[in-house]
Amino acid sequence: MIKKSRKNLKKDILDLIAREQIGNEGWCFTFGTAKSILEYVCGSGQRNSGRPTVAHLYAVAGCDEQGNIVRTDISASHRIVRLFHDLFEDTSLEVDDAREWGANDESCSMLTHLTRKKDELYLDYIVRLSAHPECIDIKLDDIQDNMNHSEDKKTISVEQFEKINRKIIANNYLKAVKSETIEPKSSILIFVQNDPDFQNNAENLRIVRKWSTAPIQYMTHTKNSSKPISLYNLC
Repeated sequence: MIKKSRKNLKKDILDLIAREQIGNEGWCFTFGTAKSILEYVCGSGQRNSGRPTVAHLYAVAGCDEQGNIVRTDISASHRIVRLFHDLFEDTSLEVDDAREWGANDESCSMLTHLTRKKDELYLDYIVRLSAHPECIDIKLDDIQDNMNHSEDKKTISVEQFEKINRKIIANNYLKAVKSETIEPKSSILIFVQNDPDFQNNAENLRIVRKWSTAPIQYMTHTKNSSKPISLYNLC
């Protein structure tokens, strides 16, 4: 992503928007202008896998790697939210800046939930996001595209391998919330202990403890749980 001050980046984006007169619901500009903003901000940046940054953002927005719309089940407003889902985490911009671009309250709210806060542990972020159904599908698509284009597991570092496992945990957790197997904001550590895909794996438990404070904050596990859950054996 481009490295510019918030002030200068805001000015450049507002200049791009000012060239367009027609918008859509939720934004004062069309998807075409949103693509121009994204391509300007991303430049020739690449992800760790060597894939262009903009290609990942297009994929989450339901487009091919050239930005042509492929999925037709996404509304025009939500498509732009999807396109911008990493914008405020990876640049000096803030979600409030989107209001100056004509974004409505719904779009700004979704972008706030999708943006990981500074110093927020990754799995705490996932637990927080789980309380907002309109964002779960976006995050699942984000994770899936990242997994589809992750580095070769035979050559990646220990840190990158941990990142992949972290995303697998997040993916399974959000799918469980979506299917109503667990409540939103349930303890992600208790989820990992009970999910058959993880089989109480020590490495996954270590990752959860490292990247989440949820066991202390959230006690709920499943909707149908009839027994109280003790946290003494989780430490």
